[in-house]
Amino acid sequence: MTCLFFEMKKFLINIAIPNTGRRLFTYRYNRELGQVLNPGQRVIVPFGKRKLIGYFIEETKSTPSRKLREVIEIVDKRPLFNKTLYRFLLWMSEYYYAGIGDTLNAAIPPNLRRLKRPHYIPSDMFETLMEKYPLPEKSLKKIETAGKLTTRDITFLNKSEPGLLEKLLEADVLIESWVEKNEGSTIESVQKKPDIFQYFKPRANVSNIKPNNEQALAVKTVNENLGKFSPWLLYGITGSGKTLVYCHVASEVIKNGGSVLILVPEIALAGTLLSYFKSFFGEDIALLHSALRP
Repeated sequence: MTCLFFEMKKFLINIAIPNTGRRLFTYRYNRELGQVLNPGQRVIVPFGKRKLIGYFIEETKSTPSRKLREVIEIVDKRPLFNKTLYRFLLWMSEYYYAGIGDTLNAAIPPNLRRLKRPHYIPSDMFETLMEKYPLPEKSLKKIETAGKLTTRDITFLNKSEPGLLEKLLEADVLIESWVEKNEGSTIESVQKKPDIFQYFKPRANVSNIKPNNEQALAVKTVNENLGKFSPWLLYGITGSGKTLVYCHVASEVIKNGGSVLILVPEIALAGTLLSYFKSFFGEDIALLHSALRP
């Protein structure tokens, strides 16, 4: 998918909303919200009687058959995904026939899915910078008297001064403070508790285990087809030694400059597999799943 940006105040964009299937929803976007959208950026949109978070996917020139609603607010100042990850997630959505919104949503930590709103508070340097900073005094006075501004307030100011927010933040005229509803008590309770880390002890001497004849044949067959798309089904009962085959195939891929992604059907199985792989590869591995916390 590609994105083309037009110099008009309002244009049409397609939004992917989680839990709505593979359909994209078209909304009007007002450039006066003060930001050019990039693919993967989150926005708040009206959806029925609710307000939901969606992901900007692309602009569209299609003529709507009905009156379209407008984007309410931009959630992130910049996309949560770099271009490489974003393209990979789009491919994943197509490959597994999953909703784009669901795929993008699954790629970010749970804490980031909770809506946080920025408040902008004038810094102690405000009066000094107001004298030197090249912005109309009328706009600066609005900020000074407001005391605390939300994104919606800044949007109003941006109508007369495009890019005002970025200029004020860069000049330290405003300080950005992120707050979240009901999160104060959560932060306090976490601060009182010690850090708890889950540690998986590596299994002993896995790297010294030699594959038997059947395992060696499976490793050889798969390794001969590396470098091209060739799915394989490794069949064996529990405890038959399939994991050792995975390790040897992964080792061959890494030796050739590649990387390996191991998918586990449920989080509860990750610990056992991680212990096995740690014994084989050492610490040069990473564990990722939805139960991890920053």
